[in-house]
Amino acid sequence: MVLFSTGLSVYILTWNVIYEFAPHRVFAINDVNVITRYLNHPALTLGYRLEVDGASVVYCCDHEPHSAAMASGAAALTGMDRRYMDFVAGADLVIHDCQYTAAEYRSKIGCGQSPVEYAVRVCREAGVKRLAMTHYDPLCDDVILPTTTHGEIRLRCITQPDAAQAALLDRLGIVLPKRIRQPEIAVAILADPAAA
Repeated sequence: MVLFSTGLSVYILTWNVIYEFAPHRVFAINDVNVITRYLNHPALTLGYRLEVDGASVVYCCDHEPHSAAMASGAAALTGMDRRYMDFVAGADLVIHDCQYTAAEYRSKIGCGQSPVEYAVRVCREAGVKRLAMTHYDPLCDDVILPTTTHGEIRLRCITQPDAAQAALLDRLGIVLPKRIRQPEIAVAILADPAAA
């Protein structure tokens, strides 16, 4: 039940909500195909792939590599990490948990959150067109984007990039809006690493 007021009148709305557990399922809501998949997290979490009219969006937060060796994004994708890659393969947009860098993740294994490098590697190898990185560490005051040279760009650097930073952003295919406020989601274009 929801109770709200418009000033002079009070409305009470009631409805029945049915929750259905849907692990590893495919179903449709109108024209939208929905595919669900378990994610790797200490609590039960699901990822969602939505497909409609030839476009696809995948939402995967609260997920960490199945193999700790994949945290850096350098190890070969095998086993469950490869199956996870198949889930996001070819998506137009993946919204992915990127709470830590690979260096920070070493002390966080088992927490259920992804390092940035893992998300970038999985999405790049899966042929994902765009990756939206979200779910940052609330104790971190920078948003960190990885570079192809295993460096990083921090948000405070990219709000007003100098010439070298602007060139790097251009090379990575990242276009910044004219003005940035502390974004909830930073979007990185997954450029072909051979072209970088």
